[in-house]
Amino acid sequence: MDLTLFAYRPGHGILYRTPAWVKLLCLIPLTIVLFQLDILSSCICIILFMLGAGISGFSVKQQFQDIKPMLIYVYILYGVSILTNLIEATGSPVLLPAVFIPGKNIILQILHLCTVLQAASLVFNTTTSLQLRDGLTCIEESIRRCLRALPGLKNHIQSEAIYAGTISLLISFIPSVFIIWNRLDRAWTARNGKNSIKKMKRLIPAFFVLCMLEADKTYATLKNRRAIVN
Repeated sequence: MDLTLFAYRPGHGILYRTPAWVKLLCLIPLTIVLFQLDILSSCICIILFMLGAGISGFSVKQQFQDIKPMLIYVYILYGVSILTNLIEATGSPVLLPAVFIPGKNIILQILHLCTVLQAASLVFNTTTSLQLRDGLTCIEESIRRCLRALPGLKNHIQSEAIYAGTISLLISFIPSVFIIWNRLDRAWTARNGKNSIKKMKRLIPAFFVLCMLEADKTYATLKNRRAIVN
């Protein structure tokens, strides 16, 4: 089974019944609000998102799968924090454990990223690619109707959505990238491969090649769709 970032997962609940266009419109302002929260509020939001995901039928393992890529970012931030603490402690007495304690800003950035990923995960995990395309189409057509209502723009703006399909295909490309990596990782493990630098040296070139092939396939799909529309 391919557990991928932002992939649809069958289930039931209020989020599944919520129209896709509503979830997409709420995601942008929600993201802005989440980046303004303090540490306590961010922790509360993380718990609420976990409860919401649990109610929707997602296990803790599935929830962690969608925020797992941020671990690389966490490692980088933590490394920068240690380096900064060492530089600031130069020439002054400081207890060694204090060097490894991250600053408040580092913790806040990690919490913000976690909440945003959780929110995006809930949206895309409960929305199929077809619902996503229909939601984007509904939003684009609404925007076009508003613009066509303005004086002088009615004859210059089409009423049909022409970008929604392309955007939905591009978003659908994200899970494909993680499917590719999961399959390479499983193939490496099946051959008794170890998690080491050698693994990265072997898999990353193949990963980029397969991603380029998948991107070329997506481009061909977009090109054919444009030809049909025109």
